[in-house]
Amino acid sequence: MDQKIIINQKIKTNMKTQEQIKQEIVSYLTKTSVHTFIKPKATFKWGDSKTPGYYEYDYNDSTYFKVIKTGEEFFILENITQSKPEYRLTKIDIDFYIKYWGNNSKCVLSNSLFQEKKMKSVKSNKYHLGEIDKIIESIKR
Repeated sequence: MDQKIIINQKIKTNMKTQEQIKQEIVSYLTKTSVHTFIKPKATFKWGDSKTPGYYEYDYNDSTYFKVIKTGEEFFILENITQSKPEYRLTKIDIDFYIKYWGNNSKCVLSNSLFQEKKMKSVKSNKYHLGEIDKIIESIKR
């Protein structure tokens, strides 16, 4: 009987409120928005009957990927085509992640942003930030 009470107390202490989860996600996205990433062009190479196919990544032909914070909202700047740079801004709906994934929201968001994309972080210097500002201005038109 005492063991059930201890287990229930442990479960209750691990549960976070929605505000705590939201604050955790906002903190993560704020830290991520400081960085600028380049995403390489991925080309699939077919293997033969003995070897599987694989991707080749070309970092010389790369596009930008960045999380952008504007006030209390966060957006993703990403390229939507492989053949040419064509960018779009997508709003990150934090409440959606909290609603469906609860305590795992930050992990799910992190995986959806970065998993299997082979991105590299680059310094957010004036050149890269200027390029990103040009892209954002072209999207707004």
